[in-house]
Amino acid sequence: MTGKIVLCTDYSSGFGAIDAYRLCISHFYPDFDDWFSKKVLPDMGITRQILFFIGDDGSVQGAEVLKDSPAEKKICAIRVLPKYREQGIGTMLVGAALDVLGTAYPLITTPEEINDSFEGIFKYFNFKLEGVYNNYYREGIREFSYNGLLRPSYETPWKKETETMQLMGI
Repeated sequence: MTGKIVLCTDYSSGFGAIDAYRLCISHFYPDFDDWFSKKVLPDMGITRQILFFIGDDGSVQGAEVLKDSPAEKKICAIRVLPKYREQGIGTMLVGAALDVLGTAYPLITTPEEINDSFEGIFKYFNFKLEGVYNNYYREGIREFSYNGLLRPSYETPWKKETETMQLMGI
């Protein structure tokens, strides 16, 4: 796969791709658009960045949102568009995230529907599963946490207390 990783630190430099990216991931997380508008965009270039993989033809083929704060180094969301999967783009994006975040083991979570599709990336980078949470972002769906644990005080949209199903390696 040929292309380049581009770091976006403000909305105007997003190659018009930010909205497309939001559409491809928002169905996995309730209120994603609200979070993106209120948390990511105002903090762009401060504690939030977006990395895009841009193909040689100029198309956005993948993207990820990063959080880089003193309290947390996190890959908040990552997505490769379906027709570009299985070409190493996700691995390149994660590798670039490690450089930007300055850590080999950032916190990253995945919903159960797509967790298996990240198995190769997680093995490649030696990411460790540390927690599995029921109902963390969506009712009835498990969220898998690698390289750290999610904050237990997160309040789910349906106002149920988060229940940790299992913690591994503790």
